[in-house]
Amino acid sequence: MSLGAITIGGFQHLIEGIEPSLETQIEKQYQGITRLFSSNSGCAGRSVFCSICYHASLDKQQIEQMTSEGWRFWSPLGPIVAIAELEFIVALSPDSLNNRLYIQTPEILLNRIVIENYLRVATAHLLLKQGGCLLHSGGFIHDGLAWLFVGVSGAGKTTLTRIAHEGGATILSDDINVLFRDSEGDFLATPVPFSGEFRRQHNMTGGSGEALPVGGIFRIEKSDKLIIKPLEAVSQQVTLLSNMPFVNNIPEYADNVDAVVSTLANRHPLQTLQFSKELQFNELASGLAKSRMEQQHAA
Repeated sequence: MSLGAITIGGFQHLIEGIEPSLETQIEKQYQGITRLFSSNSGCAGRSVFCSICYHASLDKQQIEQMTSEGWRFWSPLGPIVAIAELEFIVALSPDSLNNRLYIQTPEILLNRIVIENYLRVATAHLLLKQGGCLLHSGGFIHDGLAWLFVGVSGAGKTTLTRIAHEGGATILSDDINVLFRDSEGDFLATPVPFSGEFRRQHNMTGGSGEALPVGGIFRIEKSDKLIIKPLEAVSQQVTLLSNMPFVNNIPEYADNVDAVVSTLANRHPLQTLQFSKELQFNELASGLAKSRMEQQHAA
């Protein structure tokens, strides 16, 4: 059984080797994002294959051999020490286009986080290769633009997501978002299957799936009133770098990561957004629109 038609940032992910008996249950977990189980492979985007394998077919010697050939391994517990203790392991091929997901048992795939983590890791690597990134951030759609906000744990991503939701905005995610490049090099954002807890709890699909231009990117902080102000260049770089998971700690990727960070900060200079939990969405929307106009005028 092939788990297909998962298109993220211009890449069409096809996951093969799923037990047929699990099809319906896994499909329900992604309801509203796409019809996962489909023989149609004609979706737009470059195909990325992932084969479901089992831990029994993997040992440390094989990991060392594959690593020497350019494969990269990822596990939710960090460095792989004891294979048998890990529920799943992501293995990315040298080109990140023919990957593997090693699992202990077929039923582990019923835990949505397993497939989501594979998609997150693979997407981060694929986007970096084409000048984009997976950004740890919240985001919503308003006036045809994607507005993204980053912040440390407790900074208020979920609070700001709730304010946007109650104000009628479409939520992208309160967790992580895709930024990919179009043919002209502009950054676009698009809804993704890894939705974040807020969107999942509210049974949201993240919109039509259309790629949208970025309205702005903000580092958020709690305050007693709405304030939007420029962020120093060094802080912009540090903020973006620290919010590019799965690739920002790989030495061989340092130059590519730095290039994406610099280009993103140049095209969409980060600003600081301070707000209180009593903020009304119409005030937020007005502030965002004003900051965007000021940036465009300055450019």
